[in-house]
Amino acid sequence: MQSWAVTDLVAGRLQLMFVGLPAVNQHLKTGRLRLLAVAEPKRSPLMPELPTVAEAGLRGYQYSAWFGFFGPTGMTPHLRTRIADEIAKVMQTRDLQERMIALGAVPFSNTPQQFDAYFREEVARYMRLIKEARITLD
Repeated sequence: MQSWAVTDLVAGRLQLMFVGLPAVNQHLKTGRLRLLAVAEPKRSPLMPELPTVAEAGLRGYQYSAWFGFFGPTGMTPHLRTRIADEIAKVMQTRDLQERMIALGAVPFSNTPQQFDAYFREEVARYMRLIKEARITLD
């Protein structure tokens, strides 16, 4: 879905789109698109001059694109910690950080416990939104 939507945005058939920076970064560099705001709670360290959506006047809207690693139920704590430690090491490499930043992503890592808490907060937040908006499966 996102690919055709970006194409429509660049062509002028869409006027506005909420999208992850990596999907449009090349169009920003060429000047075919411009950013209006970031949907994160805080300004992006990659573009601190860009306001947040809340600062631009739309209070309460927030979206963060993120990636996480999941393992099977029953994974031993030792293995979970070992994998997390290896991922954290890779995330700290200069090459990976430079590549992620070039794509418009802010590289960071956290502990399995921090990620678990964040994931549960995200699920709860979206469940509240679904309930408030009375979204149902048809």
